[in-house]
Amino acid sequence: MLRVLLGAGIVMAGAGLFSPAEATPAHERLAKTVAETAGPNLQHQLQHVLDHAVSHTQPHPGAALLAISRLHGADDADHLAAALVVGTHSQSDDAPVFLNTPFGVASITKMMVAALTFVYAERGMLDLDTPISDLVGGSGWLLTHASHPEFRDNLQSSTLRDLLAHRSGLPDYWQGDGFLSLWHRAKDKNWNPTELIDWASRQQPACAPRSCFKYSDTNYVIVGLVLEQLTVRQLHEQLRAEIFKPLQMNCSWMFFQESLPVGCAEPTHSYEGDLDVTDNRMQSADWSGGGVYSTLEDQLKLLRGLFTGKLVSSKSLAEMQRWIESDLGNDIEYGLGLYKAKAGPGMTLIGHTGIHNAFSFLWVEEGVLISGSLNQSENHALSQLVFPVVRILRGGGYGNPSH
Repeated sequence: MLRVLLGAGIVMAGAGLFSPAEATPAHERLAKTVAETAGPNLQHQLQHVLDHAVSHTQPHPGAALLAISRLHGADDADHLAAALVVGTHSQSDDAPVFLNTPFGVASITKMMVAALTFVYAERGMLDLDTPISDLVGGSGWLLTHASHPEFRDNLQSSTLRDLLAHRSGLPDYWQGDGFLSLWHRAKDKNWNPTELIDWASRQQPACAPRSCFKYSDTNYVIVGLVLEQLTVRQLHEQLRAEIFKPLQMNCSWMFFQESLPVGCAEPTHSYEGDLDVTDNRMQSADWSGGGVYSTLEDQLKLLRGLFTGKLVSSKSLAEMQRWIESDLGNDIEYGLGLYKAKAGPGMTLIGHTGIHNAFSFLWVEEGVLISGSLNQSENHALSQLVFPVVRILRGGGYGNPSH
């Protein structure tokens, strides 16, 4: 893959720096495309905004990554318009990072789990509007892990649609008394999803189902468990068979649930303040709400697959974009596994972000895909990187060639 590093400044992807083992005619064509499409001035501005985002992140991440592509084009090699990487593999070493270095996408996993649910709905395997109590032989197997009576009531009357839209009212296990302190202490603990339900159920629901928006990873843990019960397959196996393999996302996998795919680079490190969470099994608590690792290339494939009809039908995609008001700030509206944000007039973004400030978005008006990560929770990727990048691209005229 093309390599862009920080060291006396960022070297642009268009300069054609390659990992020798991966230098192929396709990559040479891609390097030429980057230089011709983005141009040196636009590349310089993108370099500056990525540099600025990293320099204003405290503590510093190990690496930050950014890729920009068109939604439609002749082939994958010709889609990429700009690709930048800043920094090193981790805070503690100076190992280089490449464009094919995987990173934790965290809650972008929700976009994949939602798409997987719609894949099954299109096959007639499930109904998004059936109460959980009536799915897969009743909810007794789930209720055994739920202690609070009101939690149990909400769980039984919620539907998959409610869960995917964060409208079940169910509390987030991450916010439970004592959960985070245990999570920090038990760094080697491998979390079972049903344990997460137990922790969530110790809290009172925020509201009755369908009466409020409450962002909660608990929703997606329940969806993951329901899909496992439905298919009698582990969730990571389903994601590989139904999402990763069809879209040729060859270096995407669920961390701690399966091994690093053969031929893929070791992932860059993710931080929560000074805490390096990458190699700690405590991250298994993310699971269906945020457990996937991926690459820039694979994230662009995910976006392209979702928004061009390769993954779900246009009807399903429209269902995923039934927007409601959220409490996520930035005037964000939430759908089902997707959210919508605006960087300004004519700059509508649809996609998702993750806790370590990973992001994958479609810029709707211009048909442009943007993905990357700051690999650090102590910042805000939308305001520090994504919105500035979109404004630069708009000012530079990059977007749909027909516009």
